[in-house]
Amino acid sequence: MKEFSFKTRHSEIFIARYDKNEPPLLLKQYESDPVFSRFFEGKSHKYLLQQALKVDLLKKLDLLEPLHYLPSGKPVLNDGRFISVSHSADDVAVMISSDVAVGIDIQLYSEKPRKLLDKFASEAEKKKLEVLLKNNLPVYLWSAKEAVYKAAGIPGLSFKNDIRVIFKDRLPYEASVYVKGEVHNFRLIAGKIEDLFMVSAERIT
Repeated sequence: MKEFSFKTRHSEIFIARYDKNEPPLLLKQYESDPVFSRFFEGKSHKYLLQQALKVDLLKKLDLLEPLHYLPSGKPVLNDGRFISVSHSADDVAVMISSDVAVGIDIQLYSEKPRKLLDKFASEAEKKKLEVLLKNNLPVYLWSAKEAVYKAAGIPGLSFKNDIRVIFKDRLPYEASVYVKGEVHNFRLIAGKIEDLFMVSAERIT
């Protein structure tokens, strides 16, 4: 496993990249332990493997005990800090903040965001991507909207209509959520960890 960590203005981000042989071993270790049973409840094998990675990283960060989930599925910490978690293949990321709502998304490169661009990108965002002419921008745009959705914590947001992303120097830079006549603004940080795309969002208060 490789571990990466860094700090933003208001948050800490931790990323763990596991070797392909590690997830099955971790699943075997954790799913039979009653302490972690709440994380392993009758889902697909792929989901259970991801849960094992999440449990492993959260355990190392001493975040398992204060972690619980709202009915919407949003993770929260009972000590008042904000948290967001993301998975992609054998990678897992955790973002925490004591100050502001946060969201994080990680993705390995895929053609799927480009193929689904009409479903989640506004016309203005699509025109911007055409001007920038960079193949990985749809991945960044998708991850930016995922991160903002998590940070906003508003069920039912439309990626296409309610979340608008601003690019700067070919990377997602800021985003706004427009819902029920209100505007919520978010600061974005985007980049790559080896071949892993990452976008984090911090709510601007």
